[in-house]
Amino acid sequence: GGQQMLARHHQLKVGGTGIVGYVALTGRPRIALDTSADVIFFNNPDLPETRSEISLPLKYGNRIIGVLDVQSLLPSAFSSEDIDTLSTLANQIAIVLQNMQIVEENRFIASRNVKFIQKGEASGYAFQPDGSITTSTNLPDDNPALKKALA
Repeated sequence: GGQQMLARHHQLKVGGTGIVGYVALTGRPRIALDTSADVIFFNNPDLPETRSEISLPLKYGNRIIGVLDVQSLLPSAFSSEDIDTLSTLANQIAIVLQNMQIVEENRFIASRNVKFIQKGEASGYAFQPDGSITTSTNLPDDNPALKKALA
């Protein structure tokens, strides 16, 4: 079922139907130990044998950036130990996702700055990954205030 959902780019709305939508909206974990009795559970036709489910928010600070959802074919498959373990995992996943987003944003900014410099549109100072400083020719190198600020 998961492969079919990936193939059709399955997505759920925040606050939409099901446990995942609920967790994405509220930021609170939710467990359905018996999916047949849970009022929020959405019976996904791609996963018809789901009997229990746990969803946990992926939070970075106060921001919800996703949901970790685990399903089981067995009823009452999750214990309080599972909640603790999966909560720790969800926290680690959120940190990794946030770090990946920061890296991508920095790559975008760096590539944009390189394009401006190549076109001669940028002026000022830039820090390189190795810590060195480059200047454009649009500013005088003998500016004492700039030298003091950079020092």
